[in-house]
Amino acid sequence: YHLDGPGALRHLDALLDIKELDAVQWVPGAGNEGFSRWIDVYKKIQAAGKSMQITSLQISEIALMFENLRPEGVYISGISGVTDDESADALIRRIAAWN
Repeated sequence: YHLDGPGALRHLDALLDIKELDAVQWVPGAGNEGFSRWIDVYKKIQAAGKSMQITSLQISEIALMFENLRPEGVYISGISGVTDDESADALIRRIAAWN
């Protein structure tokens, strides 16, 4: 399910109660970016046993993600702040070792 913007969060509990719903893509919307700002939303989705797609993540927020979420069911579709091949390779290794 594509959940878009802070106004849509009022539906999150009802969505998480849908047994057939496997995953949630939370998109905070323009002006509301920042993984750390929405960590409780991601934790709630995961606590409900749903997979999630994280679409807006800064490289500086990777450690916070590792500390607060389990890797199971997490799909990361974009990480900002990667500036070169060496940083990208290091990031891939960090994510691969996440447990």
